Amino acid sequence: MLSLTIKFNNFDEGYRILDTYKALLGEHEREAAYNFNFGRLLFHQKRYQEAMRILQIIDSPSLMDNLDVRRMLLRMYYEESDFDLLDSHLVSFGSFLRRHTELGYHRIHYLNLVKYTSKLMRTQSHYKRQSVKDSILNCQSILDKKWLLSMI
Repeated sequence: MLSLTIKFNNFDEGYRILDTYKALLGEHEREAAYNFNFGRLLFHQKRYQEAMRILQIIDSPSLMDNLDVRRMLLRMYYEESDFDLLDSHLVSFGSFLRRHTELGYHRIHYLNLVKYTSKLMRTQSHYKRQSVKDSILNCQSILDKKWLLSMI
């Protein structure tokens, strides 16, 4: 349900759903799940400073949630032009992905996101950015392709 509120930009309803169903979550995962979804809502509203504060402290037992948190942080650091933090994040995210071979095809998609975000961050000239754009367009296994292309 929360994904639908995000898709249709109905954020007030998303916050209402979070507050309504928080108590129904298991005690052990309640805080992580609530904060993850609260962070998602803030991220999609482009309230990046608030979202980063929440997402940076999440310790989710879910590997897929962990990947999504790292993906959102990557995008926020890039869009906020926090390139020192982004650079560090790209290194740690890449290491994390190389360690988790059990991710299967997800691993390749995320590794390509890291690779091309890193290339965009380091490429200043128009000609070289066009080359990166062409590489992204030709890559079949990449997450957030539309977002990456919008950053060029």
